[in-house]
Amino acid sequence: MRRFISIVLILCLILCIEAAETVFAEENSFSLICVGDSLTFGVIPRTPGKRDITYPDTMAKLLGDSYEVLNLGKPGASLTEAGVCFRNRPEYQQSIDAAADMYIIMFGTNDSNLWDLWDEAAFENDLNNMVDTYKEANPDTIIVLIAPPTVLPDEKTGEIKMDKSLLEGTIRDIVKRVSEEKRTIYIDMYAKTVENPEWIGEDGIHFTQEGYTAFGEFVYENIKDFVPTEINSIDEFEIEETHPIVIGCVGDSITFGSGAEKREEDSYPALLQTLLGDGYEVDNFGCSGGTLQAEGDNPYRIRKPFDRSLEAKAQIYIIMLGTNDCKEKNWNPERYEAQWPELLDAYKEGNPDVKFILMTPPHAYIAEGKDSIAFDIHEEYLDEAAEIVTRIGEEYDIPVVDIRLFTEDKPEWFVDGIHPNNEGYKVITQYIYDSILPYVA
Repeated sequence: MRRFISIVLILCLILCIEAAETVFAEENSFSLICVGDSLTFGVIPRTPGKRDITYPDTMAKLLGDSYEVLNLGKPGASLTEAGVCFRNRPEYQQSIDAAADMYIIMFGTNDSNLWDLWDEAAFENDLNNMVDTYKEANPDTIIVLIAPPTVLPDEKTGEIKMDKSLLEGTIRDIVKRVSEEKRTIYIDMYAKTVENPEWIGEDGIHFTQEGYTAFGEFVYENIKDFVPTEINSIDEFEIEETHPIVIGCVGDSITFGSGAEKREEDSYPALLQTLLGDGYEVDNFGCSGGTLQAEGDNPYRIRKPFDRSLEAKAQIYIIMLGTNDCKEKNWNPERYEAQWPELLDAYKEGNPDVKFILMTPPHAYIAEGKDSIAFDIHEEYLDEAAEIVTRIGEEYDIPVVDIRLFTEDKPEWFVDGIHPNNEGYKVITQYIYDSILPYVA
């Protein structure tokens, strides 16, 4: 009975709201189509027929007149056939016919309310099919997948009307997994609304007006780097996007792949290449024994891998230098911190748009049968180095991947206490991939 009443209410809501007017993009503009349910449409809590400034409206304002942002949200819509399936609505065919330059997709809230009709495999399959259909309509289109927001108790009844655990776990995981497999842009609106519950209105489901505006601003921040800044020639933009993104991995023997059975296949840069796929070129510029400090026993900046890394002019450099700096004879924390900007500036020269990702050095362990950590490396120095790398990241607004924290209490991942074994490289690379994907997608 509960499911029947909910479905009736959803159908009534659909009938009482006028269908969204479709405006197709004009020539020499960049078109974005937002598909979804009432959260895309812009329903205001307690007033189902009303919408003012929706999240697509906010994006259109921020993007400017050269962009066409179309709102094809349908209140009550689900992704799967078990509910009021969006793919059976005329809006879906309209979105396909438009062959947009970008599709922004957010479903799941109503699917979480299907109780015994919920089908995890069907939801994932239908999301994959929707992405494939839009890519067939426009092979050059950019797809954005949004994990739907959290839900809160209704202020009047205290009831949470949707399955919050399903939204937080399964649906969110599926959206992220499909995004990674299909190489789309992923936006975690669930996490964002957990941080900002004030965005959600009194019914615990729909956004307030301020929430819709903030929602649009958040989506805009996540997509703005993937749309052309000048709408003079969309063709030029598309051609540029076909070039692989070059990522240069800079570091010491841990980057080089020492400890792996087959360095060319099992080092972290090689494994990262496999995870990222053909749209990326991941180059290994690791140098065994390399130190960040020019006064170290083997300065990275006088070695050939450094020269090759400069010549590559990569769009992104992932840098992990510090383990060899933490030898007793090398460690000087003030000097180590002072020379980080010098290294970054070297890559910026002639490559001003370069981006960086820094990584803290991993833990070091005493190998079995030994009395001390190999190579006279000190754990307390590694702690200081990790703090410095984190501080540099904060100072220069550079993301930092905390490998040190990730490898804590994991001596089994290392072949000699310093260099990862094959298992270590595999799990560390997966962690790196998960951490950097928002910055390299």
